[in-house]
Amino acid sequence: MTTHSIQYHAVGSAPVNQPSPPGSRTANPWQVLNEANDGRLLFLTGHGVRAVVVQYTLAGEEIMLHLPDFNEAAHYVSNSHVVLEAIAPIDGFRWKVSASGDAAEIPDHDVLAATAAHLEQWPTGIASRYIVIKPTSLDVAPDEP
Repeated sequence: MTTHSIQYHAVGSAPVNQPSPPGSRTANPWQVLNEANDGRLLFLTGHGVRAVVVQYTLAGEEIMLHLPDFNEAAHYVSNSHVVLEAIAPIDGFRWKVSASGDAAEIPDHDVLAATAAHLEQWPTGIASRYIVIKPTSLDVAPDEP
């Protein structure tokens, strides 16, 4: 679950509103995450690594997900190490970011309404979980087909 990257950014080194320097050969990983809003969530199960496409939103320097219980990831990601991969165009180039970190389930009442509004909502009666990922590393690289 690693990516070859051009440049490594420690979490917090470049806020989402800080654009990539003009002519730079890298992109701000937070900007890529902010532009994409969906990506592949990789997690470990008893049968190896699985990946599912998820919608997410940024909440400060955390990544928030809202997963229905029928999604396989909802049962594996809490209290485990995960990777979220997202791709977005920035300054005319496609960039891929891999956000690696620990995921945890958080109670519904701890999720701000403004944050929840940017996440997928599930009909009444469908059990779901809010998951927060606290990235410990962000890798960004050009997305090559």
